[in-house]
Amino acid sequence: MSGNGFIYETICAVTQSISVIVIGVCLDRLLTGRDDRASKKKRLVLWSIFGVIVVCMKCFVPFPAIYSSTINPVLMSLMYILMLKYLYSDKVWIKVTHVSMLVLQNIMSDVIGALFLGEVKNLDMRSPFVNPYMAERVAKVAMLSVMLNVIYTMIILRIRKKKKERVSPVWIAGMLQGMFMLACMWSVSEMRDIRGYYDFYIILSCIWTVLEFSLAALCLSRSEKREKLEEVAGLQEIIEQEKVHYQKLEERREEMAKLRHDYNNILTSVMFLTKNGKADEAAGVIRELKERIGGAGE
Repeated sequence: MSGNGFIYETICAVTQSISVIVIGVCLDRLLTGRDDRASKKKRLVLWSIFGVIVVCMKCFVPFPAIYSSTINPVLMSLMYILMLKYLYSDKVWIKVTHVSMLVLQNIMSDVIGALFLGEVKNLDMRSPFVNPYMAERVAKVAMLSVMLNVIYTMIILRIRKKKKERVSPVWIAGMLQGMFMLACMWSVSEMRDIRGYYDFYIILSCIWTVLEFSLAALCLSRSEKREKLEEVAGLQEIIEQEKVHYQKLEERREEMAKLRHDYNNILTSVMFLTKNGKADEAAGVIRELKERIGGAGE
């Protein structure tokens, strides 16, 4: 078998890091961030840094088996708790629900991987990630986890919307690419007995996972951009309504200015009619003045 352990460890670390980063991106889309503490960009950077550190410790450092089974999940849980507590303002049950569902997608991907790939082999090695078997398995499970997490996130985002909208072409492309990768990787895996192709197949699996992560990020970015455009359209509509309102106020102001200009002439006419005994005509002029003032006031 060509290749060395470091390459396989790197493949495992990269693919698992992608899965953790996608969870952070999905949570940031599902929850309400505290922009006063960290901007969206900083939150995503923090998710990436802490997630990659925990994953790299698991893949590159030769800890005993208890680390992978106990300490690593504790560190991941601590990372989630601290990030959610200080960077997001949603209620606790909302945070717990979304994190639990996203972690459940990872568990589901492990279960699906066990069903299709079988149980993890008992490998007598210094680290379980220095062999092509685990590199292949981790790449497949991480790819499936990314796809399931993106599916869950997009479903929740669409449920939140009151009005119906057409599905984005990027979303369709992401689903098709995910199904294509599943079919492709399981079909190519039949060549595992051919010595010259197996390492190439593992590297191809890792590349496909990176491509899926890129497309998932593009899909979420397009969704966020579409929401911002809708917000801008709503603001433009409000601005137009305010313009109409201020235009009406300006017309009323001009009407009141005209009334003030004509007031002296009208008052002189009323006094003249009253002196000449034309009280009815004077009363009519006064009523007309009141109607004009009332119309301008409305």
